[in-house]
Amino acid sequence: MLWKDLPFADPPHHQDGALFPIIKAIDRQRLSAVAHWRSDLATPLPLRLTILHAKIEIFDGAEDRNGRRNADELRLVQAGLAATPAEMSVMVMGTLNVDPFDGAERHSVLTNLLSDPRLQDPTPSDHGGIDRSVTDGAINAGHRNDPAQDTANFREDRPRDPGNLRVDYVLPDRDLSVVATGLKWPASGRRAIVWVDLAVPC
Repeated sequence: MLWKDLPFADPPHHQDGALFPIIKAIDRQRLSAVAHWRSDLATPLPLRLTILHAKIEIFDGAEDRNGRRNADELRLVQAGLAATPAEMSVMVMGTLNVDPFDGAERHSVLTNLLSDPRLQDPTPSDHGGIDRSVTDGAINAGHRNDPAQDTANFREDRPRDPGNLRVDYVLPDRDLSVVATGLKWPASGRRAIVWVDLAVPC
């Protein structure tokens, strides 16, 4: 799907001299930044799985191209949930690349997705995120979200660096029972593995 073909798309649209090349490029820009899959699984309870790796919403200019694209990718996911038959369970998982509170300013679309009536957010956590936040310091000291939930250790030493953020999610259907959750930080590296154990009704 091209970005411009999304019915509720919100790409940069100010056609001044600086933005005009970006506007023209978006006419040929696909919406999915990395990948977006949907698969129906033949589990005992029919399950529609949505997996994506969205555009990171930071590291752009005043046109907010990355933030707008990330928001539209998440809106597409929520539209897909609304169109899923009621008799199917759903799950969304992947790198959504936006934190509930910290980093860039476009948190409302993520908030809408996390509060979707079909989903639950089990908020996996691990002390490794706290350790990294304290060790790194800088902008992390002013973050609002619980650092134990952080899944990415971004840079924090430059003025516009985001610091550590929660950007990776596993969001099961409310009909599924969460048995256990957690994060697994590698000994070295900047991303944690998110895991969730579920009990699927027979």
